[in-house]
Amino acid sequence: MISLDFQWLDNHGLGALSRDDKQSLLAAIYEELELRVGIRLSEAMTSEQLAEFEALMAAGDEDGAKQWLDTNKPDYTEVAPAVLAEMGEELR
Repeated sequence: MISLDFQWLDNHGLGALSRDDKQSLLAAIYEELELRVGIRLSEAMTSEQLAEFEALMAAGDEDGAKQWLDTNKPDYTEVAPAVLAEMGEELR
C-alpha cells in the first residue's frame, strides 16, 4: 500500500506549499502515478494479456481486474510503490 499524502509532500521538500496547493499537487501526482503504473504493467504484458486486462477495466470489473493481476502479474503490488519512489526522486 502506498502513502501519498501531505506527509509525503513534506518528506519530498514541498512542506511550504499551501494546503490548497498540496491538495492540487497530490491529485496531479496520483493521476500521473496511475498513468505510469499502467504503462509499467503493460510493458510486461503480451498483446493478448493487455487486451484481456483492458476489457476488464473497460467493463468496470475492478474485482475481475484484480483477480486477473493476481494470476498474471503477481508482482503488481510492488509496481506502484516503486513508481512513486521514482517520482519522489524526480521532485528532489
